[in-house]
Amino acid sequence: MSIKKRGAPATDSTPNPKQPNHIKPKPATKQETCLLALLNAGTNGLNTLEANGLYGETALHSMISMFRNHHKLIIGGERETVTCRVGTPTQFVRYRLSDEASIKTAKKLIDTWRKQRNATPLFSKA
Repeated sequence: MSIKKRGAPATDSTPNPKQPNHIKPKPATKQETCLLALLNAGTNGLNTLEANGLYGETALHSMISMFRNHHKLIIGGERETVTCRVGTPTQFVRYRLSDEASIKTAKKLIDTWRKQRNATPLFSKA
């Protein structure tokens, strides 16, 4: 029996031949999920209610702001009135990617984020 040194790794670092040689992808980030939902919505766009139903988004406006400011995506938004569950009208904004350049940039961003988490790209060759 050997004495374990303090700070030594908890497991043996030698490769295990029984383990597959690929790394399991990490889960998608919120920004990747949001941008993919926006792309999938196409010309119909996406509002907060729909985003909440798809992936639990409650602050779609904040994600849209981040995409506009940090990634320079052109995302249009128009107000719409929706009848809420109790029957009263409420206002939401429907967001959509406005031009082909933004759609292309969004696809590149998604593929970049997927590569960073060891997932296969959706829009480009691996």
